[in-house]
Amino acid sequence: MLPDCRRDHVGLALADAVRTSLAGRAARVQVETYSDAGIAFAEHLGLEVGNRESRQLLDLPVSTQRLAQLERPSPDVDITAWTGHCPEELVDDWASLTRQMDADVPMGELTRSTRVTDVAAVRENEERMRAQGYVLVSLARIGGRAVGYTEMLVSSHDPDIVNQDDTLVDRAHRGRGIGRALKLPISDSFRKSLKQPTRAGCRPTPRQTTPRCWR
Repeated sequence: MLPDCRRDHVGLALADAVRTSLAGRAARVQVETYSDAGIAFAEHLGLEVGNRESRQLLDLPVSTQRLAQLERPSPDVDITAWTGHCPEELVDDWASLTRQMDADVPMGELTRSTRVTDVAAVRENEERMRAQGYVLVSLARIGGRAVGYTEMLVSSHDPDIVNQDDTLVDRAHRGRGIGRALKLPISDSFRKSLKQPTRAGCRPTPRQTTPRCWR
């Protein structure tokens, strides 16, 4: 809601319209908001907070001295990084890890629609990202088995900021520095060949609100 249009019950009118259109068709409503005013408005409508966002920011580039201080994973961890199109020999692994990420991501009491993540979905997402910017991915394997990945997004409209999207490490291999190691090849790519963003942002858990009852 534009600031000069607030306190005129426009938001309430919009909420009533949504409530009417969903009557008999939905049992629960989920919304996202990024301000205290938005949370207060949602709670006024009877919604309650389900998850809260925690956002971290990092100024780039990270110094080579700092990178050199980071502990590396054991030599049996093989990491492959790419920009844009996932190599054919890794696309099945990436689709499998993405499905695991969908299952593992904390949702609290929130619900979501089932998402199909297969090779076709991976390729479709790549085409969509190609029109918007580009995606950087690194994937870790141990003994030929995929155990983790990280994904970063750069928008063509705002190339000074890289958005850290998913990072997943298989539960059996956590605590070995794999998640940290997955991010290093992407950092190297920025320094060596890609335009260097000035800031990285990470949103581990989205802030969403969900109602006990909204009828």
